Amino acid sequence: MTVNLAKDCILPVPWNTDRAKAINKVIMQNDWEQDITNHSIELWLPIGVAFVLGGHHSIAAGVLYSKGNIITDKIFDMKLLYDHFYCDGVDYRRKKNGQKISKVFRICNSF
Repeated sequence: MTVNLAKDCILPVPWNTDRAKAINKVIMQNDWEQDITNHSIELWLPIGVAFVLGGHHSIAAGVLYSKGNIITDKIFDMKLLYDHFYCDGVDYRRKKNGQKISKVFRICNSF
């Protein structure tokens, strides 16, 4: 499948400010092209979120400048889980009996 950096939901996490600045200058003036040795994502369906596994800085620049596409074969189809589990906002539970599986993990407690 192909993920469009201008339109699709993709979550890069660049961590090095200098690297991000340098790649932003390059992408601002050039086309964005996938480097199969560096750029890697996994796509979760049916929610349509792509998680970046490699190439965070250049993928973030592609998103920032709405340039480029990434092809992936790492696809997780989660729709079968929806038939058996649900989330009440606090816990994940089994549909058949309401049994708690685990608490919802929050990365940020601000939400």
